[in-house]
Amino acid sequence: MNDKQWKKYLKFDEIKKTEHGMNTQERLYDIQMLSRFIAFKDTKILDVGCENGSILAHMKDKYNCDISGCTLGGEDKPDFVKEGDMHELPFDDNSFDIVFIFHTLEHSISPYIVLKEINRVLKNKGLVCIIMPEEGDVYTSCRQHYSTMTFRQLFNLLGKTGFSMLTSLRKEYMINLSETKRDIFCIARKVVNKESLIDDKIIAIPSLGEEIINDKGCRYFSVLHHYLKDGTFNHFLGRTDSLK
Repeated sequence: MNDKQWKKYLKFDEIKKTEHGMNTQERLYDIQMLSRFIAFKDTKILDVGCENGSILAHMKDKYNCDISGCTLGGEDKPDFVKEGDMHELPFDDNSFDIVFIFHTLEHSISPYIVLKEINRVLKNKGLVCIIMPEEGDVYTSCRQHYSTMTFRQLFNLLGKTGFSMLTSLRKEYMINLSETKRDIFCIARKVVNKESLIDDKIIAIPSLGEEIINDKGCRYFSVLHHYLKDGTFNHFLGRTDSLK
């Protein structure tokens, strides 16, 4: 679509922008959690939707990472942050070991294209780390959130875009005295020459596991993912624990 068509459908000017922006301390807690599963030292990292790049600067100082960021808008961006759209990343193929996309994918009008772009810029067996609101969470009704998902939807979309799930957690934390926030917290690996899950007739069936971590006011529950073929998964569709 051309710019006129984008503006006709998306109507960005009518959407009230959030004022608080990124919660840097919360993102640092997320990095600390990810470090339980990923060895960051000396890796090449891209942060999609990085705003001012403060998390990347932390990654460089603590882990000696080669850092790059991509964001829309904003002023006084550091040299390592490029202006760019997540649907068309301004980076070469096979460039990064790890891609962060924290509380950004839900703002996409086409998460399929975003994940295909992330797959393109990742090296073989590279990792994508995704944090986003779980569908049904208090924030999924936000007007800027075009593409909120359940665990099942995200798992299957990752499969269709060339990824294999490694680690998945539900993150829960209180945002006030009466409301609990629920986020999807997952790590997936780029799989080379993997056919689409659609072609393979495979579906991912997630189910909620036990609480495994309680840290800094956040509770993390394991989310198990079962891959089933053809008609063998039909009796799972009505399960209440399948996070569908």
